[in-house]
Amino acid sequence: MSYCGLFHTGNKAIFDFLIYLEKIAHLQRSGNYLTVKDMQAVAIHPSSSIDHKPEFCLYHEFVLTTKNYIRTVSDVKGEWLLEIAPDYFKPSKIKGLETRKEFERIERELIQKRKEAKSEKQSDGKKKKFYFHD
Repeated sequence: MSYCGLFHTGNKAIFDFLIYLEKIAHLQRSGNYLTVKDMQAVAIHPSSSIDHKPEFCLYHEFVLTTKNYIRTVSDVKGEWLLEIAPDYFKPSKIKGLETRKEFERIERELIQKRKEAKSEKQSDGKKKKFYFHD
């Protein structure tokens, strides 16, 4: 379904959310951020109130001054991104090498967690109940 189709069906909240998926930046080893989809080198704006450098962040504004800045920044987890929009953040679709490798690592962890949960659920179902008779 296209963004426009979602908007016309009255799902404005979903439309707004999908727009924000494009506003994700990933912290690189250099200490700078790279926007995930269009690979723009950016920094968190000095006026931002965030007191740490999150690995992934969602930003509201892209500000161009003498440097590319992102402003109104929120910390997000890579796991959240892959769980909410796995096709959008599929590692093979990510151009930035460091970001792709991080999504690959997160994807492996999520797959492992799912396997463990499935195995645990199956083993719970196989447990036999023993009844004692007098």
